Amino acid sequence: MQFSLNGLSSEYVAKITVKQLLKGKFYIIPGWKIKLAKFAMKIAPTSLISHYVYQIQKQKIK
Repeated sequence: MQFSLNGLSSEYVAKITVKQLLKGKFYIIPGWKIKLAKFAMKIAPTSLISHYVYQIQKQKIK
C-alpha cells in the first residue's frame, strides 16, 4: 500500500517531540504537511474533505 504523505523518520519525530515537550507543549504535530492537512480540515467543508479522502482511498485500491 502506498500513502499520499511520506512517513517521517522516528528520529525526526522523537527530536521534535522532545523539543516541544520541553517547551511545555501538550499537543504536538510534527511535519509541515501534516500541520497543513490538519488546518485544511478545520476550515474546509466536510463534503469537500469527504470527496478528497474518497478519491485518495479509491486510488489505493487500483
